[in-house]
Amino acid sequence: MAKKYKLSDREATFAEDIVNGYSLLDAYRRGWVNSYNDTKAMFMARKLLKKESISKRIQQLILERQGNVNVDEAFVLEHLKKIVLERSGTNQAVRALELLGKYMAMWVDKQVIDDTRGQRELSEQMWERRQAMERGEEVKPLEEVEEESSVELLDFEIKDGTDG
Repeated sequence: MAKKYKLSDREATFAEDIVNGYSLLDAYRRGWVNSYNDTKAMFMARKLLKKESISKRIQQLILERQGNVNVDEAFVLEHLKKIVLERSGTNQAVRALELLGKYMAMWVDKQVIDDTRGQRELSEQMWERRQAMERGEEVKPLEEVEEESSVELLDFEIKDGTDG
């Protein structure tokens, strides 16, 4: 059975303020108006945040908020297209086109492969993987090559001009 938590009105408001984007200090000050100096108030706010009942309430509020948002892939794509059409030539339109292009996998970020096995061996392995994928075979991820490296530890001391 789920544990039930009881919060005071101040604690409930504190949790709601955190979820609504207030800083820790501001959320604390809203509930405890005549509170301490900033350092002490921040300490008290962190202490409140660590309370299990408050952290559970914050998690619950976040989940409720996520459930109330009706945004899906189609919604985002439609709005990106709308931005491109309505704001042609603006930075927003360029960014929207970039996001649409990434979504459609029109281009891939450049990857640099640094491999000590040599380009020919890597090319052969990539060719074999591609052929296997075209035949519908399951292809395992590329093996990560362990590079032999040595680390030399240096002992040093910093002299600041003082004795001791």
